[in-house]
Amino acid sequence: MIKLNRPDALNALNSKLLKELCTALEEADASEKVRCIVITGSDKAFAAGADISEMADKTFVEMYTSRFFENETDRFNRIRKPIIAAVAGYALGGGCELAMMCDFIIAADNAKFGQRNITMGTRLSEDLPAGWSVRVLAGIEALSALSNGVVVVEPDRLEVRGNTGQEDANAEITSLLIDKLGQGADFEIDVTYVEQLDPVAGLPTPEECIAQIKVVTDGRKILFDPGSADLTADTQPVVDDIAEVLKLCGDLAIQIAGYTDSQGREVMNQQLSQERANAVLMALSARRVPISTFVAVGFGEESPIADNDTEEGREANRRIEFSLIVPESTAEEISTLDAIAEDAPVDDTATQEAPAAEDPPADESDETEDQ
Repeated sequence: MIKLNRPDALNALNSKLLKELCTALEEADASEKVRCIVITGSDKAFAAGADISEMADKTFVEMYTSRFFENETDRFNRIRKPIIAAVAGYALGGGCELAMMCDFIIAADNAKFGQRNITMGTRLSEDLPAGWSVRVLAGIEALSALSNGVVVVEPDRLEVRGNTGQEDANAEITSLLIDKLGQGADFEIDVTYVEQLDPVAGLPTPEECIAQIKVVTDGRKILFDPGSADLTADTQPVVDDIAEVLKLCGDLAIQIAGYTDSQGREVMNQQLSQERANAVLMALSARRVPISTFVAVGFGEESPIADNDTEEGREANRRIEFSLIVPESTAEEISTLDAIAEDAPVDDTATQEAPAAEDPPADESDETEDQ
């Protein structure tokens, strides 16, 4: 298996990458142990096109006369063993062409192919029923809510059926067809929600994300150069693995906490831990992890997990931890009317049942009125 590995550029193709790819293909083609070859990228991108920064300052004549990418294409086409493109994520432009050059393409559910130089056109026949083009375009638009399916358009009715990972797809398609075709339109929708196709339902829970980070960092710490916030070269693969986990987790509120040992001044330790937490945050951002909901906090020498009197303990205390930010519960607000009701004095006698009034004797009625 050959893996394209330019994660910071979504595996965009440049001369260096293509030459290394062709060399690897030729070595595999010559090996008696290899029966077929698989080319793959990352979960996010197979190859997001050509790296245009390499071509920006070249004229057309320079591109043409230098056979830009052409030599590598010839080398690729001379490979005799079957080549499989295992595509996940984006395969755009040159990346799409690279996949098409292979003998087979196996596409993941999230694979997205794209090519700029495609010409689309339609021709309308005069014999088509009235409103036919509107019905066809409405049916095609309805298909966009499905992962797979078909649309059947007839002169007097329309049918949409298939599978979707979108829970409200039936309602969305119904609304669309009524809007495009009118209230009296005759259409049938047979769409099945499949949870495995739902990109949201397939996301790990926040707790599972944190647990997975602990798995990939088990025995592999995030390390820094002594006394600085510079990540060491050896720790880059650790950050790569953490980034891959976080990309699958969606928008999470996460705290990146930095800690130090107790050597040195407390203020300096707190500052260093903050800088290191910030460095991890920026490293994740450089790997295209959405960090808008992340917070980096330096705690200095607080909360030691080992004895600072030993070298092993100090090493354990110099660490980066990931945790979920749990929102604080807020007390229920009391409305103005509720506050007035609570402050108003309560007349206990008002709640007691008043004794029934007796009718005064007829001869005392005037005296009662005078009192």
